[in-house]
Amino acid sequence: AEDERDRIARDLHDSVTQRMYSVSFLADALAHQAADGDDADTAATARRVRELVISSLAELRALLFELQPQAFDETPLGLLIEQLGEHAAATSDLRVDVEAQPASGVPPHVKGALYRITQEALSNACRHSGGERVRVTLAEADGVASLVVEDDGHGFDVATATTGRGLANLRRRAAQTGADIEVGTTPGGGTIVEVRWARQPTATELVGIERST
Repeated sequence: AEDERDRIARDLHDSVTQRMYSVSFLADALAHQAADGDDADTAATARRVRELVISSLAELRALLFELQPQAFDETPLGLLIEQLGEHAAATSDLRVDVEAQPASGVPPHVKGALYRITQEALSNACRHSGGERVRVTLAEADGVASLVVEDDGHGFDVATATTGRGLANLRRRAAQTGADIEVGTTPGGGTIVEVRWARQPTATELVGIERST
């Protein structure tokens, strides 16, 4: 099954992805030609075609990662989150700013959880926030990783929010890794999702701490 997933991923990358890139270039060229010829309707249609192709490429890239777990494992978390930001920007009207460190010290299970939390939080912002901008920040230092996803939308009342907003998924994923998560929001005040994961000391480190004390 893994070999078959790899084959499908290679085929998608080598054929579909390259053709979609070609379509985006052609649509861009058509938009410029139509604009030069003062054909506003055709230019607008061509730009829309290009936007759809770019968003489809972003979704295809995400699918390729799903098909190839090894590619996911080998890609730094910061780059994965940057790609999530590109996808969100391509498939919504929001401006998405990402500042992400590689976070190479995060173990695989935490890496997967932070990736999914980012994906869920960005999806919520794109679908529900009604804002203009989302900012994603990932940092890691001294065994502590922090993730922040903040939008400038209309916010909501956490107490009355439905599970459709994905809050339960966010909290569940954080809990599975022992991370702390806070969702701050008020109606009209935007929303901020903050996640903090701290590496627990190993048994050897604990022994060293006890001896030093």
